[in-house]
Amino acid sequence: MNQISKNRLQVLKLLAKLRYVSKVQLSLLCIGLYVNVANAHDNGLESSIIYGSNLTSLDSIDGAKMPQQVINGVVKDEQGMPLAGANIVEKGTSNGTQTDFDGNFSINVSNADAILVVSYIGFNAKEFSVENKASFNIVLEENAAGLDEVVVVGYASKTKGELTGSVFKLENEQLASRPQTNVFESLQGAIPGLQIVNGGGGKVGTDVPFIRLRGISSTTGDGAGILVVIDGIVQPENDGGALNQINPDDIENITVLKDAQAAIYGARAAGGVLLVTTKRGTSSKPVIEYSSNVSVNVVGDHPNRVNLGQHFDMHLEAHANDGIQNHFYSYITPYLEGIKNGTAPAIIPGPFTDTPYMSTNSTDWVGYMYQTAIMTKHQLNVSGKSENSNYYASIGYLDQPGNFRFGENTNKRYFSRVKYSFDITDKLSMSTNLAFERQNIILPLGYDSAVANSFSVWPSHLVSTPNGNYANFGGFQSPIAHAEALGDDNSEFYRQNLQAAIDWKPVSGLTVHGDISTNVDSNKKFYQRNIVQLYDWDDEPRQKISTVNSAGASHAQTEHDVVNLTANYSGSFGDHSVTGLLGGAHEELRYEAFSVARKNLITEELPSFAQGRDEDGLPTEVKNGWVINSYFASLGYNYKRKYLLEGNFRRDGSSRFAADYRWGNFWGVSGAWVLSEENFISSKDSFISNLKLRLSNGSLGNQNNVGLFDFLPRVALDGVYLFGNPDEPVRTNSAFINSLSSPATTWETVKISNVGLDFSLFDYRLNGTFDYFIKDISDLLITEEFPSVIGISTPLVNGGSLKVKGWELALNWNGSIGDDFKYRVSGTLSDDSNEITNLDNKIPADGVNTFVEGYNTNSAFGLLYDGIIENQEDLDQYIALEGTPNNLRIGDAKFKDLDGDGEIEPGKLYTGTNDAESGDMSLIGDTEQHLAYSFTLGLNYKGFDFSTFFQGIGKWNIIDSDKPTNSAWWAPSWAHLYGKTWTPENTDALHPRLTTNGTIDGNNYRNSNAPYKWINNKYLRLKNVQIGYTFPNVTTEKIGMENLRIYFSGSNLLTFSNLEGNQDPEYPIARGVVTPLYKSYSLGLNISL
Repeated sequence: MNQISKNRLQVLKLLAKLRYVSKVQLSLLCIGLYVNVANAHDNGLESSIIYGSNLTSLDSIDGAKMPQQVINGVVKDEQGMPLAGANIVEKGTSNGTQTDFDGNFSINVSNADAILVVSYIGFNAKEFSVENKASFNIVLEENAAGLDEVVVVGYASKTKGELTGSVFKLENEQLASRPQTNVFESLQGAIPGLQIVNGGGGKVGTDVPFIRLRGISSTTGDGAGILVVIDGIVQPENDGGALNQINPDDIENITVLKDAQAAIYGARAAGGVLLVTTKRGTSSKPVIEYSSNVSVNVVGDHPNRVNLGQHFDMHLEAHANDGIQNHFYSYITPYLEGIKNGTAPAIIPGPFTDTPYMSTNSTDWVGYMYQTAIMTKHQLNVSGKSENSNYYASIGYLDQPGNFRFGENTNKRYFSRVKYSFDITDKLSMSTNLAFERQNIILPLGYDSAVANSFSVWPSHLVSTPNGNYANFGGFQSPIAHAEALGDDNSEFYRQNLQAAIDWKPVSGLTVHGDISTNVDSNKKFYQRNIVQLYDWDDEPRQKISTVNSAGASHAQTEHDVVNLTANYSGSFGDHSVTGLLGGAHEELRYEAFSVARKNLITEELPSFAQGRDEDGLPTEVKNGWVINSYFASLGYNYKRKYLLEGNFRRDGSSRFAADYRWGNFWGVSGAWVLSEENFISSKDSFISNLKLRLSNGSLGNQNNVGLFDFLPRVALDGVYLFGNPDEPVRTNSAFINSLSSPATTWETVKISNVGLDFSLFDYRLNGTFDYFIKDISDLLITEEFPSVIGISTPLVNGGSLKVKGWELALNWNGSIGDDFKYRVSGTLSDDSNEITNLDNKIPADGVNTFVEGYNTNSAFGLLYDGIIENQEDLDQYIALEGTPNNLRIGDAKFKDLDGDGEIEPGKLYTGTNDAESGDMSLIGDTEQHLAYSFTLGLNYKGFDFSTFFQGIGKWNIIDSDKPTNSAWWAPSWAHLYGKTWTPENTDALHPRLTTNGTIDGNNYRNSNAPYKWINNKYLRLKNVQIGYTFPNVTTEKIGMENLRIYFSGSNLLTFSNLEGNQDPEYPIARGVVTPLYKSYSLGLNISL
């Protein structure tokens, strides 16, 4: 409770006790209260206090007219949590009170016509008539703008109204509306500027998606990544992997620092900072919460191969187009109609020497390899607080079987977290935060090869031989055998996060905080590889998947220690407020791992590497680590919450660099002007509720892709030499220097400028933010070129630079129709582009160029498509150009001779002239994602709630490298390409004619902007839809519950895509083949006691 509220409450309690009082005494009380009101108004708290004008009528509090009717009630938020300290005032009087720790209140009112006004900071005030009721349950709605909402911004917290930087906060309600197995799925599309790209399809338990904020920040590895901070503790890696290691149901909110605000984290904040805050107790009585979710996961969008009849059609047509009459498929012609109509013999002679038999059956192998899986998830929480303590404890369980039909394929996770804080004295408090997790992932050892084979085998490949053996067909191996018989890969993860903190408040406004944490991540792994025999249709042995059996085990452990010591000051002096921070941090990581493997096991029945021979394997061991020491400070100032300034500074020293280059200085400055507080806007008649202009500039560092010891020459142990007796040689590891050192390598530097606008209109119903940013990245790490005869790898050195520009928009509208129907609509839209401004690579090459000076990252270059050759005249003119294949035919593709020199030159850039330096290659675009967007619709009617979340990409160009016949006489094509190629009867076809000639295919499908080659993979996906019902209190109270809600949720249910076939736009064929993403149908239950 702030001092204004305390003073007001004291006065109200005194007034409530008055029966007879002199007008002089009462006037003095009124003056004191009015001063408090005036001060509160200047601090933006008028919605939560009693206005001084209410006290001007002295007659209204005559002793004979004091309140007579008693009203009791409870005040809660929309989630059913009690609001302690909420204000309840009888409208038009000074009569008021506040809720206790449980949200309860009791107040005497003058009569049955009285109107009570209930208010709480950060929530919309509510008025209601007393009438003849004696008890009320009051639910306040959170103010959409949330200017008094507390936001964690790194080693400190502020109200949203005091922010000066680009900061985005995702609340628990937004996360809970999308029940997912990991945090990445909840974040995708929810935060403007945050790019999350699925990395492994639907493979359970192992996927860490690619994550990036505000475009590229480095040209090495995965870039600068993003720093994850959980409950104030920085996590060891910048790849976002820590988000996969936290129970999503334990998260209270997530805050993203995008600009100079991130400078307080210095060397690891170049890619932005993601702050995760876990839940804590909110009620003075114990709250027990249980949630359960059962999901039916079915295989989602995936491309299909042609059936057997279509496969033969395409290859027969391709050979006919090439004028080839006798070929491997010639003998199929008599069987073709029977294959199509199902009357052909079940087995016919095979087409190749290694396929004596072939089935005429068509199996959809992708569909056959997957099945529906049932996933279950349970969570139990206990939380609460008292005047001097707070606690939260949770346990959770996830059982996620994969959609693979064959082999063991499971992901099981067990979570627990215990948080407890208590006040030792009025000035000293302590807290602990303990989290434990066990995860067990079992996958087939041949998982990836089984997935790849399911997409590539012929549809005629048998599921099994007549005797039930694993079938073989030519060079293709059974996907089932890879998944079911090759062996298992069993991984167990144990994660322990231990954190303890102490806070000391020696004087008013000053808090000294110290914390220490140790995170221990252990991974045990065991695998077994079996010998698997494959058979032809007649059960004759053909080939083996593996000819030697083996087993192996490994153990890896990471210990990550963090120590923080900070001193925070916050004080107000009239209209002036000042904040300050001084601190230091020590971060240390130690990693060690060993592994052992043996071949030629005695038996596969009891797998153990101890069964193998010593000479068939040597153990390996890895040990490494790093340290960062840091000092940091910040200073903030605001005047009347109208003009705000802040500065941050950090100095980091990293063990990754040599002593002379080890330390770096990073800084950020930001300011804001609350225009809506100015007289020319703040009129009560203005539709502008809040308007704030923000500016920031800062310098951050990146060490993410620097090797641990690049500044030192390194000796590697690799390979084995044999010494001594040839019959019994001694096996000895070899040692050699494998890389040049780079003693002068230092930080990559990211300078970021940001201008932003926060606005709220129409009584905070419409709220939004807009940001425009520029990032200048210098000292990029690049590979220095040396003569190839040097014979060892070369180091990374500082030398490149790039510029990134982008913008972000977020909007939300909250409204209601009547008292019962509420709705909300929100959306985000963002984009960025970049340019490599300095790099040794200055000449673009044909195809996608990851980095080339003067262009966007992943820029694609190629010829400009000129359509399909339609007639002989057209053909003669085109093949007369130099550089074109002379065996092209009508129906093949042609491309433009841009410089008009009579030659097609795909490897030289068109300069706009026809001189010797000019060619015909042009920039056709880049393959980065652009125009990322999302929108949400939410509805509430009485106990019912409904929400939908859509996510999409407006522009994502990809190069489709697949061809209808793959220039290979044996490969089955994709089903969506069947009937889409040029023929004399289908001259409007998208694709050129079919051919088996590699030269012609190379021409038709060369890098170009042809519409079948260069494709805009834009899409819109319904990521989640949810409908729920919360039972009324009159029902739940009868069964001893505080809250009861049931809901149905669906994920990835609907997709609008620009791709051919049934491709998943998040993982199109151009990115390779992976386990398809699954669609999920969930039924859930939430209970509070």
